[in-house]
Amino acid sequence: MWLRAEETEATLRSERDAFEEVRECLTDDFDRVQIALEEAEAREQEAVADCQHALRVFKFKVQRGVQRWESVGASPRYSLDIGFL
Repeated sequence: MWLRAEETEATLRSERDAFEEVRECLTDDFDRVQIALEEAEAREQEAVADCQHALRVFKFKVQRGVQRWESVGASPRYSLDIGFL
């Protein structure tokens, strides 16, 4: 009986050690995924900000061009009304 108890304890220790090792690996993997997600979100926010800036610059240039056309008394050949900006 004593031998059986020792074998069971050794098996449990071995399984606990294996479990801890796997848990550490999964925790490390999760941490790497979390960091990668945060970096991807930061790049996405940067890209959105760049696009918004480019749209503002484009809208400003279009408005400036329309004002120049209007200042000389001419109307542009095409409508430059950009409703989504």
